[in-house]
Amino acid sequence: MSTNDSFDHLVVVCTDDDCRDRGAKDVRKEILRAAKKLDVIKRCRILDGRCFGNCDKGPFVVMSPGGVWMDEATPKQARKAFEKVVADAS
Repeated sequence: MSTNDSFDHLVVVCTDDDCRDRGAKDVRKEILRAAKKLDVIKRCRILDGRCFGNCDKGPFVVMSPGGVWMDEATPKQARKAFEKVVADAS
């Protein structure tokens, strides 16, 4: 990485009202735990996002690289998807 703004992985978890009520904070925490466990936390941006317009299907998660778009994400599903994104990028 050449600057502090560089990163290899981007994850956006919708944490707006409906997604938050459906467990988005737990999804985000699980992805953070996985990033720490995989020792990639310094190469990741894991962000709270605003509404993606899929409120009835939340929590909604987007991961890149890999083009992962998840709706109705559970912490376990999101962790597994993140682990795959990291492995595929290695």
